[in-house]
Parts: sequence; structure tokens; C-alpha cells
Amino acid sequence: ARVPKQVAALEQGDFATFLKLIKESGYSSYMYLQNVIPAGYKTHQDVALALVDGTRDSAEFLIYLPKVMAVIAMGYGFLNAQLLFGYLFDSRMCNSMHSFPLRRENWFLVHTGAGLLFFLAPTGVFYLLMLPLCGGYYYIALLSMAECVLYYLFFFGLAVFSVMLTGNRFAALVVYGILNFLSMMVWWVVDTLYAPLL
Repeated sequence: ARVPKQVAALEQGDFATFLKLIKESGYSSYMYLQNVIPAGYKTHQDVALALVDGTRDSAEFLIYLPKVMAVIAMGYGFLNAQLLFGYLFDSRMCNSMHSFPLRRENWFLVHTGAGLLFFLAPTGVFYLLMLPLCGGYYYIALLSMAECVLYYLFFFGLAVFSVMLTGNRFAALVVYGILNFLSMMVWWVVDTLYAPLL
């Protein structure tokens, strides 16, 4: 259906419409057919990148956002874990908190739930505000938000583990840094050794 429109646009001398239709065709191939990437190429996706860089619409912005959010989630997850579980670093505060008639499991669940809400609430509001700007590509916003949430869950989980394991602010930061380094090493090993075998 696009080819006759492209031909008509060229015959009428409407080059802007022709380029718009070409771009739509590229997006269709990229997003729906996924046939702009040669088989087996994981690192060289030049045509896909050209399609993404070809415009600055909000939907394309949402494709890049999770990469930025991963860096933010790394720091924000650790900060939330420090704030929510910081009472564990002071024995008097810890004894005071655990003297309340709640079980420790409930304290853990409440603090973990609060840490998740600290991220989910502003992120959800942001993506709801972005929906009208997505131009009908709502699934991109949904996938982008899901990716951001998964990044946060990973980093917040590592931070909570570090805090619970150490009981010391500085030691928690060191353990968190080591775990992040090890996770990046595992990703690198999988990406360089295992991915080419697929």
C-alpha cells in the first residue's frame, strides 16, 4: 500500500511525503518484520540504528531511555536500600524497630515494597505522561517501562542483599560495587563467548 503512494508522491514532486513514506516502510520492517538486521548479526545493526536516529520522536526516545535508567537505577536502588534498611546499621535503632509487634519478615516486606514504590510511582507517572506523545506506539512505552523496572529490581535487589549481608554503610557500598562488577563480568563473558554461538 505504501509503494503506490511513494510513486504518486514522486510524480507530484512531493519529496517530503516520499521520505516520510520511506521512513514508515523502514519502521514497519524494523518493528514488525524485524528484517533490517542480517541473520546472526548481534553487534552490527546499522540500518536499525539509522532508523532510530532518523527522527527524534518520543517513541524513539523511549527506546534509549532504559539505558539511561539503568545507570540511574544503579545509584537510586542503592540509595533506597540505604535509606530503608539504614536502621540495621545502628544497634539501638535496630532493637527499637524490632521491638514493635511486627515480625521481621513483615518489616522486610514493607521496606522492600516501599523501595519498589519509590521507583514505580514516579516511573509510572512519567510513562503515563509520555503515552500521548508516543504516536500510537504504546507497546514501546510498555516495553521501555518494563525494561526500566527490571533494571531497578536487579540493582535494588543487589543493594538490599549488600545491606543485609554487611550491616555497615561502607561495607555495603563495597559489596554492592563488587557485585555490580561481577555482574558486568558475567554479562561480558556471556556476550563474548556464548552469544556468538547462537
